Amino acid sequence: MGVRVGAPAPERGGPCREPARASWLARRSRALDRSLIERGGILEPAPPKNNSVRIVTIPTVLADELREHLTRVPSGPDSLVFTGERGATPRRGNWRANVGWTDALVAAGLPKGFHFHDLRHTGNHLVAQSGASTRELMHRMGHSTMRAALIYQHATESRSRELADRLDALVIAHREEAKLAGNGDP
Repeated sequence: MGVRVGAPAPERGGPCREPARASWLARRSRALDRSLIERGGILEPAPPKNNSVRIVTIPTVLADELREHLTRVPSGPDSLVFTGERGATPRRGNWRANVGWTDALVAAGLPKGFHFHDLRHTGNHLVAQSGASTRELMHRMGHSTMRAALIYQHATESRSRELADRLDALVIAHREEAKLAGNGDP
């Protein structure tokens, strides 16, 4: 559950001044090379999924929100992105209560049964809808198989319409090129 930010956090409530943190937030990309996992009630540092260290780039709007959020994270060389009221990592058993998950769902307009891991699924589905290839999804998520990445590539009516519109544009452009070349309408 714990995600380390890799650079010292600012003092609680202070501005985000650390050069390393400011640098990766300005680039909007971060190497994911470690995390915390809970095993038998104990948090342990661990490599990312499938031991795949990777660079993930985030949208500007998310970088801005993360920058603002990190001003409220306790300081320290191994600061965490998500902490409870006392600065510790929330555990699976107390996550919802400790971080005010139910209130956050209501504020965001998300359904009652929405889980934290659903954020990963939603984000990766949106990346797929934005045009990412299967290989790009695999790299972004740390998956080693196409099968795992394909889970995020849902067919939707809006995406189908967008693809049809792109086909229209290709046909129209081809016809215009043919007219200009004097070949008539193919």
